Amino acid sequence: MENNFDQLIAALNISSLSVNVLDEIKLFLEKQTDETLPIFISQFFQSLLILERWIWQLFSQ
Repeated sequence: MENNFDQLIAALNISSLSVNVLDEIKLFLEKQTDETLPIFISQFFQSLLILERWIWQLFSQ
């Protein structure tokens, strides 16, 4: 799971971004429960920061 999520986040910087990448990121986030969320955040903190930055850049366009 770890490499897959990191790879999806890395794909955000590719100019030919597909909707599938966004759907897969959404699925990863939706799968998190109260029990798994703290571990998920600690494992993917850097990737989540990249995702946040990407979203803010998208909103600012």
